[in-house]
Amino acid sequence: MLALRTGTPLDLSALSRVDAFAPPESDRAKFLRNALAIGQCVVADSDAAVAGFVVLNYEFFDFGFIPLLVVAPQLRRQGIALKLLAEAEARCRASKLFTSANESNVAAQLLFQRAGFTRSGIIENLEAADPELVYFKACRLAFASPTVSLVPISALSKADVETRLASFLAKFEPAIADRIRACRTALRAIFPTAVEVVYDNYNFFVIGYSSTGRPSDSIVSLAAASNGVGLSFYHGSTLPDPDHLLLGSGKQNRFIRLPAVEVLRSAPVQALIRAAVDQAKVPLPTAGAGRTVEQSVSAKQRPRRKSENAA
Repeated sequence: MLALRTGTPLDLSALSRVDAFAPPESDRAKFLRNALAIGQCVVADSDAAVAGFVVLNYEFFDFGFIPLLVVAPQLRRQGIALKLLAEAEARCRASKLFTSANESNVAAQLLFQRAGFTRSGIIENLEAADPELVYFKACRLAFASPTVSLVPISALSKADVETRLASFLAKFEPAIADRIRACRTALRAIFPTAVEVVYDNYNFFVIGYSSTGRPSDSIVSLAAASNGVGLSFYHGSTLPDPDHLLLGSGKQNRFIRLPAVEVLRSAPVQALIRAAVDQAKVPLPTAGAGRTVEQSVSAKQRPRRKSENAA
């Protein structure tokens, strides 16, 4: 049975075994390592072994682009490549999805046509006497819908989930990363049954605590950028705030800054959190263990370290 999932950095050696052009420390292996670290690789497992993978990024004029699609040689012609292409299309957050193949690669061209892609153009001079043919497909933006976009990483082992999250936190300065971890631990203790909804977006790294897994049902969210960490209240504008802690002036969202995890544990902030739980439209589950899902990862991001901003 074939299972599709978001790849993690732990998959690199298995992907290198599947892809003959990605031996350790090669440029292709380095490309795969980066794609895995930022959630751009979808892996197909068959009988607990990697059968293939596809990379989806947004480096082609900000549209979806598939630069790499590989299926293990012994498992080809079994529909795995078509399923990987369909998964990439379902996850694409842009209105258009592009890919390409050398003019000499007739098998890839036929595959793209079977998957519903159409010829979009030709790029000369990348390789001598072998032009690159560009293919295009319109996307339905299914990934933008919170009902279908969640990519469970809780299906992985707990260690793999933490490795995935660690790859996001590694972009921050160590002190900020440590504060995010401490605040996440504190929030998970407060919301043991909530769904952790993870975003690694352009402006912020975010972990929301939702009663259903839908972003709109998030009660609070931990948000981090290069300049610090904060706690966002999705419906903060209607919360009682006798201590005048809440910042922001929008119609709905409010936030507080978290210069240390001790602020999160303080009595006034705990009171705000309890009030947010009480006014939640969908109550938190009363039993069971919460899970972690990945909502989105942006290919382009603001620098997560002040030193990078200064550069």
